Amino acid sequence: MYKHPFEERLNIVSRLVAGEPITVLCKESHLDKHEVRMWYLQYKKYGEDGLRGTKSFHYSAEEKLAIVKEVVEKGVTLQEASLLYNLNRSTVKLWCRKRLEDNHIIQSMSKKGNCLDNSMMENFFGIMKSELLYVEKFDSPQTFIRALEEYIEYYNNKRIKSRLKGKSPVQYRTLSITSQYLTRPAFGVTS
Repeated sequence: MYKHPFEERLNIVSRLVAGEPITVLCKESHLDKHEVRMWYLQYKKYGEDGLRGTKSFHYSAEEKLAIVKEVVEKGVTLQEASLLYNLNRSTVKLWCRKRLEDNHIIQSMSKKGNCLDNSMMENFFGIMKSELLYVEKFDSPQTFIRALEEYIEYYNNKRIKSRLKGKSPVQYRTLSITSQYLTRPAFGVTS
């Protein structure tokens, strides 16, 4: 299972716990820093059993939920969670996705770093910041929320955009929907 014997792993982790820098230990022992970090995290969580690999890593539903909450709510990265709990990143990601589905939430991003799924919202936030957030001072979160609600109403119903042929988003959508019905042939009529 491990290419390094238990005694070697225990020695390295003990020296790490005693305060020796991980970079020095890795360099002198020709070890990968991430692998040593995983040994340390396993030792920290399970003691020597974690280093031996004898600890059972089957998680209950409650434990899975706790791990997902760390990732989703506390901002622990998939990499950190996988090292901390000796799991593949894909397993943690699968649990997170399952949790979203259970709560009827659709994940908006297709892949890390792919902003195309979110481009319309990013565009809106950029405009909103420049027209509202950076222009006004707000006394409290409640006054900001009221101003934001008014701005969204303005943005959707009154603010014209040249890209939408001089119409507001709601006007443009309404026009688009009605023109579809006007240009579509009636049911059963063929030309």
